[in-house]
Amino acid sequence: MHAAELRARARDEAAELGPEPTTDRREHELWAEERRGAVVLLAALAEWDASLCRRAALEAEWEPFVQHLLFDAAEEWR
Repeated sequence: MHAAELRARARDEAAELGPEPTTDRREHELWAEERRGAVVLLAALAEWDASLCRRAALEAEWEPFVQHLLFDAAEEWR
């Protein structure tokens, strides 16, 4: 997978997650679990290549939520 493909997938994951819930604790917990799953999925799609995740994140500078997902994916271990 190339950085552009990974970034596009991160955009899809971000869109599916939506904004972080702030008022309902249970909804926030569920959202956080789904976000964690998205991060692990992105890391796996990058074949656990932290540099690929970082490259994709750096090219998403105008998309902070996408960028954070990708930087978190770069920190995942097998």
